[in-house]
Amino acid sequence: MTTSFADGKIYESIVDEYEHYITGSAIQNNATNVGKSRCLESRLQLLGCSSHFAQLVCPHKPSSHVLDRDFTLGALAFLCSRLLSASKSARAATVLQREWRAHIDRRNALRRAKAHTLAVECAAAVRARNELIWASQVITRWWRNIKVREQRKRLRYTQ
Repeated sequence: MTTSFADGKIYESIVDEYEHYITGSAIQNNATNVGKSRCLESRLQLLGCSSHFAQLVCPHKPSSHVLDRDFTLGALAFLCSRLLSASKSARAATVLQREWRAHIDRRNALRRAKAHTLAVECAAAVRARNELIWASQVITRWWRNIKVREQRKRLRYTQ
């Protein structure tokens, strides 16, 4: 267990995973930012770790400290105490934002559905009104034609 942690790559991958939750910076791709990225020591200090702890886990610093099993477990526990609480709140905020957006989307979809239903009902009412107006015009025209015929008949008989 200690030999796999000796080169610091595991610590660096842990920091890579959780750093953006705490600092709010975008996730960096290690393959493209190898030369540009800050060293593990400065990143750990930025996350609130002491400089002494950062120097202990950094692989490029010559250290008289031997990384034994207890140190590795302690270092991981310390990193967890620093990183997980902050990442939980960031992840909780992400979950809350996602749920709020889903709630807003559902509410907007319901509003759109109600607006669509109202528009369909209004269109049906307008069609029915237009049909009634058309029917009344047909009846009025028919009635006027009957009156005109009756009037012509009367005029023929009176002449």
